Amino acid sequence: MPRGRKILSLDEQLQEIDNQLSVLQSKREELVAKKHEEDMQVLAKFMTENNMSAAQVISLISPAIV
Repeated sequence: MPRGRKILSLDEQLQEIDNQLSVLQSKREELVAKKHEEDMQVLAKFMTENNMSAAQVISLISPAIV
């Protein structure tokens, strides 16, 4: 006999969605952290290859700050 899908109450459906959102938010945070790390590595490589200090990079990006 085929198994039917359990009918969830509204509260159960909301809880299921909240759980899914929580998982997705955690995954997003992990990906953002990895992206940040990759970006920092690219920046560090650029600075090393061009023999630039942080202050030089900042002035290059936004001359009004320094």
